[in-house]
Formats: sequence, structure tokens, C-alpha cells
Amino acid sequence: MVRCDPHIPEAEYRDNGDSGRSFVFSELAEGGISETGVSGTAVCHTEINGFPAVITEGTAESGESGTVTVFWSNGEKMFSLACRGIPAEEALKIAGSVQKIIRQ
Repeated sequence: MVRCDPHIPEAEYRDNGDSGRSFVFSELAEGGISETGVSGTAVCHTEINGFPAVITEGTAESGESGTVTVFWSNGEKMFSLACRGIPAEEALKIAGSVQKIIRQ
């Protein structure tokens, strides 16, 4: 399933099988990353394609465990990738595969 809103650049993927795997990719306003403490959440700093990135792993506000969120920039835009049922290593690979689309 892909859902797009013209006012909020976002796409959502949900596995229709039994895995419960899903992710939401979003483009954020500049300065849209905030590192606020959330109980039960681990925060890790890394890089994606040479740019700083932040990964959070832990319990979602809903109480659901197994959530991974990656925040990063490509030097022009800020992005987030919120995942359920996807390990942090795989979430980093997905985030690292994001490419700029150039309209001709």
C-alpha cells in the first residue's frame, strides 16, 4: 500500500502477509529532527551516505515494541523512515537507498 498526501510528502508500505512489516517514509521541514527522550528508546548516531543520521529503537508511544525510526538529511532535505518489524540494519539500508528524483 502506498499513500501519498500532496501537502505532506510521505509514502507508506505495509506487508499484507503475516509479517507485520511496515514503514513510512517522510520528507520533513528543515530542522524537523528533535531528540527528545522517550522511555525505553535507544538513540544511536551514525551516517547515511556521508550525512549525519539518528536511529531510535524501542517502544512506540502506542506501547508496541520493535519500532525503528531513522532521521537523516541529504544536505538539502530532512527525511524520516519509521519501521515496524524491520531490524535497524535493514532500515539503514532502506534509508541509504533513497535517491533524488530529477524531473526533466
